[in-house]
Amino acid sequence: MLARGSSNSSNAGDESPSPRRESNSRVPSFMQDMAGRISQMRLKKRNVITNRTDEDLEDFQKVIVPKSAEQKQQIMDALKDHFLFGDMEDGSMADLVDVMRPLEVEPGQNVVVQGDVGEDFFVMVSGHCEVLINGVGRVHEYVGMGAFGELALMYSAPRAATVRAVSTSELFALDLRTFRFVLAQANENGLMSKVAFLRRVKLLEGLGDNQITRIAGALTMESFTEGTYIIRQGEVGDAFYLISEGSVKCTSTKEASKEETDLITIHSGDYFGEMALMLDEPRHANCIAVSPRVTCFKLSKEDFMSMFGPLQDLLEKQMRLRILRSVPLLAVLSDDELSKVARAMRVQMFKSGARIIKEGEQGSRFYIINDGHVRVVKKMPDGKEKDLAVLKENAYFGERALIKNEARAASIIALTDVELLVLEAKWFRNLLLPSAQGSIAEEMARREEVHKHQHPPAAVNKAATSSAAADSPATTDLGSGSPSEKAAAPVKPQIPFEELQVLQTIGTGTFGRVKLVQQNQTERVMALKCMSKVQIVASHQERNIMNEKNI
Repeated sequence: MLARGSSNSSNAGDESPSPRRESNSRVPSFMQDMAGRISQMRLKKRNVITNRTDEDLEDFQKVIVPKSAEQKQQIMDALKDHFLFGDMEDGSMADLVDVMRPLEVEPGQNVVVQGDVGEDFFVMVSGHCEVLINGVGRVHEYVGMGAFGELALMYSAPRAATVRAVSTSELFALDLRTFRFVLAQANENGLMSKVAFLRRVKLLEGLGDNQITRIAGALTMESFTEGTYIIRQGEVGDAFYLISEGSVKCTSTKEASKEETDLITIHSGDYFGEMALMLDEPRHANCIAVSPRVTCFKLSKEDFMSMFGPLQDLLEKQMRLRILRSVPLLAVLSDDELSKVARAMRVQMFKSGARIIKEGEQGSRFYIINDGHVRVVKKMPDGKEKDLAVLKENAYFGERALIKNEARAASIIALTDVELLVLEAKWFRNLLLPSAQGSIAEEMARREEVHKHQHPPAAVNKAATSSAAADSPATTDLGSGSPSEKAAAPVKPQIPFEELQVLQTIGTGTFGRVKLVQQNQTERVMALKCMSKVQIVASHQERNIMNEKNI
């Protein structure tokens, strides 16, 4: 039960409780005075406590008083919403609970007396106590649970009221010296643990001791349960976050469809929220807790802008790399390789209806779709263009013409306004292809298989069947395994693995290999993609792989 007419953290004894309805004119003036004191106290509590230097804590010996698990939980429940203890970390709160002394009071016994100078704070876990003011009478009461006497921990001030037991009551007391010792220890340990954590953050490697300590002192800790949106796309950015524990998934919500697309998952030591602060723009993505418990250190926008000044160039670089790393094809690159690609890559915009690639022209650029949709079309013998596919965000096109040094086999037309990441042929071959050729080889084999199902030859012999898909120019530049919509969905054959004979490996990629196989019964030649489920799950590529499987 809570104290009647008040929350369980009402400030009786030292702070003023909520009064009962009395006609005595002295009550309102007293309450107004105390309300002002409490308001100031909330703002000054840390400074007041830490500025007291009249006691030497070096020789202090902490005494732990045994308690049952039930008693500990009762004390925790009484303090969890108290302004003085509500933001204390779990470990420090447990230390306070350990040193509290039990106290049992009988009916009519005073716990504190108005006017006395006291140094004890009290938590009541059962019973009934009333709060009395001289000349006024009862102004408040606690039933079942309550906490009072906090001014004794903060000021050398006389008790503002008397607290008297109405029935037998169970309380726990905390004296000033013990409180100051535990608080000082918590502050020191908390700062040191923050400094130790910041030392492990790669982004901050170049900062000195003073800068690290300054940042640590400004950090606050927040915890989130699984599924909580820590920040939402479109919100005003007001804080920067460092992940201390757990994982956070970043997603993007498309304005038109409201579809949410996974971008990247980050873990302990990573950070997020910097982009909106640096660009002074709304949040560009959602950040969602995906572990049962996610703990983050939070830094206000003002502190971020003042303390991270020396890191602005590095942050801008990392921001560009993070955008590129959300593209599955580029995720296989090392940080150094991705940095080189980022320097060579440029952004190009096309309006809806613009022809980005023209069938028959010589290929000179590689494209990745950062935003928007494009159509893949091919000219038929009758001169009309036929839609082959629709490519969406993170899909890529234009690679085969560069690899094979051949003309474009299809046209690419902007279906919406699109933003593309563009890499010239020279940089594609020198920077991207050496590391990503396995993934690209897998994708080219997949396209050939899709094209073979969509456009089966009318009458060919077995030898021609095996080479038709490999040599068909219609498979060029049909986009990646990212979400796409084919104009005509192929019928997927159900072929038992036992009926296949492996001929050779034709490609090796990030998650597995592509093998050339032949069906024993029909002697049909096909590409078989063999993938590692462990690697797929670890890289959070399940959705992309399922999209590819369902084409």
